[in-house]
Amino acid sequence: MKKMIFFILASLLLTGCKCSFLEQEVIAHEGKLELKMPEEYYDYLDYNESDIPNFVWNFEGSINVAKTNLKSNEVMFHSNDDIKLSKLIKELLDSYRENNRLTVLTVKEEKEHETFLNSQVNGKWEKIFFRPENQVMYNEVAYISLENGLKLSLDYRRFEAKDENDVIQTYYAWQYTQGIRMILHYPFQVIKKGEDKKLVLLSLYDQTKYTIGTHNSLKAILKDDKYLNDEGFRKFFYPEYDEKKGMTEEELAMNKQIIKDYYLGGFNGQDGSSFTFEYLGKKFEIEFTESCYFIKYLKDIE
Repeated sequence: MKKMIFFILASLLLTGCKCSFLEQEVIAHEGKLELKMPEEYYDYLDYNESDIPNFVWNFEGSINVAKTNLKSNEVMFHSNDDIKLSKLIKELLDSYRENNRLTVLTVKEEKEHETFLNSQVNGKWEKIFFRPENQVMYNEVAYISLENGLKLSLDYRRFEAKDENDVIQTYYAWQYTQGIRMILHYPFQVIKKGEDKKLVLLSLYDQTKYTIGTHNSLKAILKDDKYLNDEGFRKFFYPEYDEKKGMTEEELAMNKQIIKDYYLGGFNGQDGSSFTFEYLGKKFEIEFTESCYFIKYLKDIE
């Protein structure tokens, strides 16, 4: 059983912002962190509860996350030994990088002569200062393609610097505007069975933007028929599509193949008179166009 300890940690050190000294209630996860579907969605998902995929991260030691109103598929790390947390995140990312299941999006590059992380030294909290290599740091989003078909993302600041032994290390830290955030993404599609609206889950290619998920109001999704009837909620853009530039025929063909290969590789994709794939006992069809593609639920797999 995962041990979770609720407590108030009054920290005089920075953990999620460069300029704030805040008392933050946190939850300590001992050796294990689980992200899962928020309970309020269970009754409307067209699956048995045991069939809904989740993510479990096993690690050595303890990790603190902020106790907030975030849903159970999202956490914000807070009040940790930054250097220890950085090592754990590096191990996690490297394990998926080795299996070609990791992609990274650089959101912003920052020039900084010096930065610091919070760490416990001889039982006391101290600021450990670093000089980033080439005076550059990166705000990034890492996307992990999980074996269960879902995507896990982490937002962080990355830099390289020499450690106490003068060896260059890669550090993953809070950004200056927020802490490190981890999200397990659950893209939905609304279908109708009889008179009832139901939610089905999609597996999407890396970094694909989606419009219906746990970030939406469940009440709105079920009440407003636009989520069921509007084709725009079933539309997804190609990985390299640029609305301003468009794509050449060669680029379009390549992007279509990227999407096809994703589903052919792990979701029983079938490229015949129509392109179909399967996920969690459901069969879907993909319609490809010049700028985007549409995913449509077809039927349950018997």
